[in-house]
Amino acid sequence: MGFFTVRKFIELNKVSAEFKAKKYTVSVFPHKELSQDEADTILPYEPDSSKSIRKTVSVTDICNQFIHSYHLIPFGGNGVLIGFFVNSTYQSRHGIYLITLFDIVEIYRLCGENPV
Repeated sequence: MGFFTVRKFIELNKVSAEFKAKKYTVSVFPHKELSQDEADTILPYEPDSSKSIRKTVSVTDICNQFIHSYHLIPFGGNGVLIGFFVNSTYQSRHGIYLITLFDIVEIYRLCGENPV
């Protein structure tokens, strides 16, 4: 609901131009082909972080990944949430984003602080 609301504010021009233009750098883990044995047990993305790429994306793109999520997987360890692996149905053919909780909180905060 949070990202749907952020996108709606962007579409209705209820946030500043600075916020609309804001970009975030996310890690993208590329899609990979799986064998028949792997297909039912693991996600079809490269798990090796050294093979991930950094990509700059807009706030609207991040909103769309959550709103149209195909995969939405919490990421963290030892009881600490670090972020989410997320992708839309369309993006799922290309890769999966890792978006940190810090970026998510900042998007919500900036959206609330930057009304037009």
